[in-house]
Amino acid sequence: MISELRQATKKLHSDLEDKMFSKEIMNGNLKTDQLIDLLKINYMFYQAVEEFLELPTYKLSRSRLAFNDLNILNGEIPKNVDYGFRGNCLSYKYGVLYVSLGATLGSKLIAKKLDKNPLISSGSYTFYSTTDNVFLLWKKFLDELKNPKFVLSNKIIEGGVDAFEFFTKISNQINKKK
Repeated sequence: MISELRQATKKLHSDLEDKMFSKEIMNGNLKTDQLIDLLKINYMFYQAVEEFLELPTYKLSRSRLAFNDLNILNGEIPKNVDYGFRGNCLSYKYGVLYVSLGATLGSKLIAKKLDKNPLISSGSYTFYSTTDNVFLLWKKFLDELKNPKFVLSNKIIEGGVDAFEFFTKISNQINKKK
């Protein structure tokens, strides 16, 4: 199921990375105002996802970390956004979870890059450096996807696609304000 999810969301993932300052992060020249925008996007995304998922095993607190970093950087706290996820079954929620856990995994790499960025002060990106046992959660998630109830489930793919589209919608909204 994981390979089907990756394939179905590959273009959306790539397009989103282009909007999320990936080149600047990797090249070590991300500026503080760009970090603030990334934190706003992630705050809005995770706030909605955490509220929507309601999966006790996968309790994430990523929005709180982004909120704290925005306060440290004197960034404006965005208002709640209507996420409009269309499904409520477990398979759909696992599609959304795939995107949120995957983004959390990516945070580890981003934190390493930010550590080396002279334009960003350390201590201003705990959102990226704190990942809530994500490796254990990811392994558990992958193991659960082997359950026959997820095999060829269109709902899980729909949830993943919707989550990437929502992430992109937020990114467009934040970047449009500039």
